[in-house]
Amino acid sequence: MSRLLNSWYKQKQASRAYRRGLTYVCQMSHVQAIAAFSEAVEKGYQYAGKALVKRGVSHSHLHDLSRAIADFDGVIETSQAGDTILADAQFHRVLLRQQAGNEAGAVAEWSEAIAHWPTYPEPHYHR
Repeated sequence: MSRLLNSWYKQKQASRAYRRGLTYVCQMSHVQAIAAFSEAVEKGYQYAGKALVKRGVSHSHLHDLSRAIADFDGVIETSQAGDTILADAQFHRVLLRQQAGNEAGAVAEWSEAIAHWPTYPEPHYHR
């Protein structure tokens, strides 16, 4: 019983950290958002992929592109085909590629994002 209660409590802490990160994003406090999303992942947040994508977006707002891409790549490597978070991570990674001027790579990756989630509108629009 104690182990179950401890697991439940840890999951609640992770969920609160994730929500705190979302609040910081709304306030444009990306350094604090990164810390909150990192805490959520460390505490075993059930939807760690979502937290990593949000953390990557915050890194990109701070112009820390290598860490942003690392977060997106981490989600892409661990997600399964058809998972919406996979398409979301690809979407944000491709935006960074486009900003860097790699149009050919971006078009190929937009097509890959569409293949993973055909109803996701952003890749269709940007491609």
